[in-house]
Amino acid sequence: MSYMAHGSLHEYLSKNFKDITWLMKLRFLRDIVIGIKWIHKNKIIHRDIHGGNILLEKLTNVNSTESFIADLGFSRPANEDSEGSDPKIYGIMPYVAPELFNKINKTQYSFSSDIYSLGMIMWELTNGRRPFYDRAYDAHLMFKICNKLRPDITEDTPSCWANLMQQCWHSDSLKRPSINEIYSEINSNYWNVNKIFIDAENKRQELLESGKFIVRSIHPHSITHSQLLNPTIDSMLSNLFQNFRTSTSSSIDYLQRVRSCYSFNIMETNDLNTIINKSVSKKHSIEFLLDNKNETKRRKLFDNELCTNSLQTTEQEIIESRSHTFSVSDAINLITTLGDLWHNSDKLCSEAGKTLVKVLSKNSTLKNLILRSKNLCNASGKALAETLCKNITITSLNLENNNLTDEAGKALAKALHKNTVLTHLNLNNNLLSHETVKALAEALCKNSVLTNLYLQRNKLGDNEGIALAKALYVNTFLTNLDLSKNQLGESAGKALAETLCKNSTLTNLNLGDNKVRELAGKELAEALCKNTTLNNFDLSNNGLHESAGKALAEVLCKNTALTNLNLGYNMLGDSTVKALADALSKNATLINLNLYRTGLLESAGKALAEVLCKNTALTNLNLGNNLSGDSTIKALADALSKNTTLTHLD
Repeated sequence: MSYMAHGSLHEYLSKNFKDITWLMKLRFLRDIVIGIKWIHKNKIIHRDIHGGNILLEKLTNVNSTESFIADLGFSRPANEDSEGSDPKIYGIMPYVAPELFNKINKTQYSFSSDIYSLGMIMWELTNGRRPFYDRAYDAHLMFKICNKLRPDITEDTPSCWANLMQQCWHSDSLKRPSINEIYSEINSNYWNVNKIFIDAENKRQELLESGKFIVRSIHPHSITHSQLLNPTIDSMLSNLFQNFRTSTSSSIDYLQRVRSCYSFNIMETNDLNTIINKSVSKKHSIEFLLDNKNETKRRKLFDNELCTNSLQTTEQEIIESRSHTFSVSDAINLITTLGDLWHNSDKLCSEAGKTLVKVLSKNSTLKNLILRSKNLCNASGKALAETLCKNITITSLNLENNNLTDEAGKALAKALHKNTVLTHLNLNNNLLSHETVKALAEALCKNSVLTNLYLQRNKLGDNEGIALAKALYVNTFLTNLDLSKNQLGESAGKALAETLCKNSTLTNLNLGDNKVRELAGKELAEALCKNTTLNNFDLSNNGLHESAGKALAEVLCKNTALTNLNLGYNMLGDSTVKALADALSKNATLINLNLYRTGLLESAGKALAEVLCKNTALTNLNLGNNLSGDSTIKALADALSKNTTLTHLD
């Protein structure tokens, strides 16, 4: 391997964190994902991914770096079992997937365990330090990680980054995305909107200037290199077991209470009585099940009476270690002392959520309420809806990723009939479907203040798309609508096209990752001939082909409103991209064009290069993952010597 001038990612982040922008972090992440993708494609599991095993090389003649995944010495083929009856778990603790600490089930390394490590790399990129750098990497931390402790997400982290990171470090290995899904996600339109990362960078600079990025001291026992973790696993289980053995006859009752609240499956009473009287061996009798089948039976909030002095010290410690959950008192304190509630990674149980709602009724200053990824579920969602009917201060509400179904969705939609101040409502990544959208459509016909509505990654199909399209005939206030990553089909696409011919307020429409297909794509293109307000349009990954692409090219010759167009992940073909290139010679307003993986070949690439010599509007052009050839790259390089406006070319 050649000499890597910048050393490891961990070293580079430690030394240069203040200078590493969000666009640089995105570049690092894409390189790392490409590396893992190659490893997994070859049916290999790395098994030891961390910041010290990712090496950076400075690119010649470019002020940039390239990342490489190193140290494949511990890697194994995916079909090879771990060695022996006591598999060796090796690595730096926070990067190791918690299911690997399960010694009873002898859980094997998997592609999914590499994905967990990637989630921690994503966090390291946001913070510049290893996860839990201020703690000892010991049995106590391992126990907390098994109980879903994860690092706090920084305030500047974009929601798309935070959501993907949380999916990667999910405690259930089956719920983590594959590397191919991650690759598609980070190259999708949403991740190519520079505004998201520019806003994040502005927030990062603000945090740096305010001193909020002050790094706590690194704990002397936070390990900086990979090591065998089996002794720590044994220590954790042994400590727990010794505590059980030294308890009185109430031990069994105590264990059963712990069982109801934590990610452990305690053996049956008869087995426990037998085991407690024996010496602790390596085959411990506490089974780690990170998502117990009896999950629904676990208590989500400990009653205040449970946390009394009568509890044993060990039990109290376990209760307090239950991570990422606010108590009711904590919830009250946070909501009454913060102007904005921003604790992205914490889990807010439903009881505490309902208490927050009660406090909100008395709060007269809160404007932005961010409850992303709090496990609120329907009870708190409905309570928040009730609050919105009366509240006159909250202008922005983020309920992204909270498992809300139509029960809560309908209540929130109906609240929009009465609310007179809310301008931003984020319901991304929930479980909303027909009932919610029907209620939202009715609300949009009457509501005159909501300007931004986000419904990405729900359960919306054609009927829901049509209902929202009809509402936009009447609504004259909504400017931002995100319907990406749903199941909208041709009928919904055609209905939205009809709406765009008449609607004069919508400026941003995201239909990325749906299934509108060719005919609806053509109608959407034709609608842009009449629409004079839409600035940002995302049609990525919608099954568009040549005729839809050429229709859009024709529109670009006439449309003077569109500034951002994303056509990535559509197989438009070489002739269509050539038509788009010709359109750019006439268009003077388009700033961002994404043609990632669109079937672009050499002739289209050269046509685009020729256009860049003359075009004075385009600032961002993405041609990634196309087969353009060396001569095209040379033509593009020559064009850049003449172009004075392009700032980003991929």
